[in-house]
Amino acid sequence: MQKYRDIMVQVIDLTSTMIEGAAHMQVLLNEGKFEQSIILFEDVMKAYSAVERSVAPVLVELEEEEVQGQLVRVRESLELVVSAFERKNFAHSKELLQFGLIPALKKAETQFIQAFSTYLVS
Repeated sequence: MQKYRDIMVQVIDLTSTMIEGAAHMQVLLNEGKFEQSIILFEDVMKAYSAVERSVAPVLVELEEEEVQGQLVRVRESLELVVSAFERKNFAHSKELLQFGLIPALKKAETQFIQAFSTYLVS
């Protein structure tokens, strides 16, 4: 598991950054800065993609099906936000962020920390 230590640390850090980005998207949407929120959302999507790709072998080796399931919920939340943005329904996007994506990301971060804690103790 030591070979995955750097990945574990980076996944936790990147997930935290995704939470911050999603929270900032809410601020941008509240301020009517829709284009900026979409650009930031693209970055959140790229970060999710990087997390999903890099953490997959770690989760398989750790047999962390619950965390894998949470990643699916994050992806589903991202897809809902994409749909709302495509329809230019920014009010619904804010709701999806607040009640779907951000809580899903926070839960994923908590699960990563719990799953990886044994291997990250210095």
